[in-house]
Amino acid sequence: MKRSKSRSIKHPGDFPFERARKATPAEVEAARRAIEKLTGKPRSRRGRPPKPAGERYRAISIRLHPKALAWAGREAKRRGVGYQSVINGVLLEAVGRWEDLLDLRAAKAADTGGPGMTLQEAKRKYGV
Repeated sequence: MKRSKSRSIKHPGDFPFERARKATPAEVEAARRAIEKLTGKPRSRRGRPPKPAGERYRAISIRLHPKALAWAGREAKRRGVGYQSVINGVLLEAVGRWEDLLDLRAAKAADTGGPGMTLQEAKRKYGV
């Protein structure tokens, strides 16, 4: 099929990107397979490999006190990381201490034979 010369694009800036549609995942996959067939080599996957389900972060919205947010921003700048990384690190550290405390309480209750909840019961009760 021959295209008419009136439809050819002479300069890259002439392409109407605002009217172009996005390629579907099926079209991208078909193009990938065609390139592999043409070159005889499998195409390498681009980008960062996906994290396992248990390690993926979830997007949330949270309200923080301005002082807490200001501290996180200063600490992030000092460390050279993002403020969300600082907040996440502080929370994970606190969760670790909380779990250690629950482990100690459960061990003490088991040693003394006295009343006390197991670690699993404490986790269920306190949502840890």
